Amino acid sequence: SKQCRDGAVLKQRRLAEAAIRRSNEVIITACGEPLKKVTAFTYLGRILAATNSDWPALLKNLHKARRKWALISRPLIRTGADPRKVGMFYKAVVQSVLHYESEAWVVTPEMLKVLESFHHTVARRITGKMASLINEVWVYPPLEDALEEAGLDSMEVYIRHRQATIVQYLATRPIRQLCEDSVRR
Repeated sequence: SKQCRDGAVLKQRRLAEAAIRRSNEVIITACGEPLKKVTAFTYLGRILAATNSDWPALLKNLHKARRKWALISRPLIRTGADPRKVGMFYKAVVQSVLHYESEAWVVTPEMLKVLESFHHTVARRITGKMASLINEVWVYPPLEDALEEAGLDSMEVYIRHRQATIVQYLATRPIRQLCEDSVRR
């Protein structure tokens, strides 16, 4: 029955969690010294987490992107540059930092929500369509207008495009030819 299947899935999950807890309790030593456990580390510029989550990489990229945006946005927006041109700067500079290594991410809806929030804030700042308090009520101009005026698409479009690019590269790579041309050791 459905209830039995659900119960079996829950039991498997509990057993897996117990196995993980037991493995985390094991102390590994080298020359009599216990080794420190590392839950996240940087490898080739990307944060890898013990939980196999892409959140640390996303948060690091988001932090860097916010700093880049702070550097380039002030002079551009204060001088009254065209919103489309500012949007181009944002796409070229900030999004390249934000999307670094995103081709390999498993983007969850929660991660996409965080990325979209940053993206929407940037679009509103570029166009000056920020929320305003009118008669003690917050009024939000349409987000679609801000995105269109800045020449931006949704964040999901940019993420999917980058992921599709790497998939296309892997799909069209002549792997068989590479294997045949390789020299056996």
